[in-house]
Amino acid sequence: AVLFELHQNYIVDDPGDIHESLVQRLQVLAGSPIERLDAAWAQHNLRRFRQTTSPIDEIEADVASAELLGNERVLVALVTMLVSGYLVVGEPDKAAAALRNHEALFRHSAQRSELADFIGALADLLGEQDRFDESLRHLERAGDLYREAGEPAEVMVMLCNRTRHLRQQGRIVAAQEVFEQIDRWHAANAPNPRAWLVSRAGGSEVLRELGRYRDSLQLLDQPRDEVRSHMGRLYAAFPLAEAKLWLALGQHARAQQAIAEMGRDLSGSPDWLQARCGLAAAQVAARVRGGGESDAPTHAEWQMLDRASALAPRQLRRSAWFECELQRAAWLEPGAGAALADSLDIIAAHHGMVGYAQQAKLCSASQRLAGGQIAAALQRARAAQADQQHRFGDAAGVEPVHPGGGSEAARDLVIARVLSACRQPDAQAAVADAQRRLTTLLEHHVPAEFQASFVQRNPVHRALLALAQSPSDV
Repeated sequence: AVLFELHQNYIVDDPGDIHESLVQRLQVLAGSPIERLDAAWAQHNLRRFRQTTSPIDEIEADVASAELLGNERVLVALVTMLVSGYLVVGEPDKAAAALRNHEALFRHSAQRSELADFIGALADLLGEQDRFDESLRHLERAGDLYREAGEPAEVMVMLCNRTRHLRQQGRIVAAQEVFEQIDRWHAANAPNPRAWLVSRAGGSEVLRELGRYRDSLQLLDQPRDEVRSHMGRLYAAFPLAEAKLWLALGQHARAQQAIAEMGRDLSGSPDWLQARCGLAAAQVAARVRGGGESDAPTHAEWQMLDRASALAPRQLRRSAWFECELQRAAWLEPGAGAALADSLDIIAAHHGMVGYAQQAKLCSASQRLAGGQIAAALQRARAAQADQQHRFGDAAGVEPVHPGGGSEAARDLVIARVLSACRQPDAQAAVADAQRRLTTLLEHHVPAEFQASFVQRNPVHRALLALAQSPSDV
């Protein structure tokens, strides 16, 4: 019993070998069926904290044992882990059934945090089904319940999950507001180093997408040994965020270094993260091969993209798959690329992923312009402009939407080119606004030592400034 209490206390800070030895001793000393069940739960929880999961059949067996023993305290915790495990292996129907079968247990539990466990698990399930309006409401409610129960580490997890669901919708500004909440919560409580470091990687990507490059770099300035220790199989998310940031800044050698670090050991990472890493590796290689003037994918880069897309989950956490296929649409010849982009637009819109739908429209517009289909390009560009603001079900008003997997500068470039080619009355204003936004980013958010490469070695930025100087040449 004493060891179990120690484990409960250590789980928040995860002090490495000490934590591991406590779990091992708990298993050795367990004599009764109840103690063995406690030990099994401790092992499952340690794996969950380290970003791994126990074999599903082990958790299922322990859930059955807890039911036979009538141990509701451990049963609630094990069911939560079983639901998470089902989602990891792509079995959302089984996850839903497990929650449904044990809902009364959660709602009537004397433990104040267990209703929050149920609601948080339900939010995960809804998010995997792309029911983001519902999932975000449940995550906010679960976070409130964890606060009331005095569980600051779990509050941090719920906040991190909210950022993930918001980003999948393209709600980057809203996600950044939640990351700011995470900063304040960490400053007041310092409750969960793993979730804190996960939020540094995700927060850095959001700041990059917002054009706040200096702030994005600062978030990634973390001790790597500490990052590797706490993030476990999610560690690659850190060099992945670096690679994307260096690529945007035109720092190709640094991007290649980040890709090399990222690829040293991806075997234990989840499929969606391996897919994102593979995609970034292909993008960096194609940019380097093009000398920074354009993307020049060869057979090698196409193979990298194919491998990444094959790894990306299509049914759950499908954002990695969208980004792989949107890159494919951009690299294909104009006719095939436009057709693929149009189909991705339909799929993304169906799943409520407005940011990816916007990016698909932009890709289609660009490819149709390249193929000489001027009227069709204009139609897609106007549709993408309409997607820049959206009213989501859980929001009080319209919100800005970021192009999923893309950048606002690339969006500006496509729209300005299409409007200029079609001689639209608002073309000149679109070009001027795009130049002003990029110049503001350059002056206020790009470190001085990277400003030259930001313009000269990022083909989007260079083309956008050239277009702004001579719109009639499009």
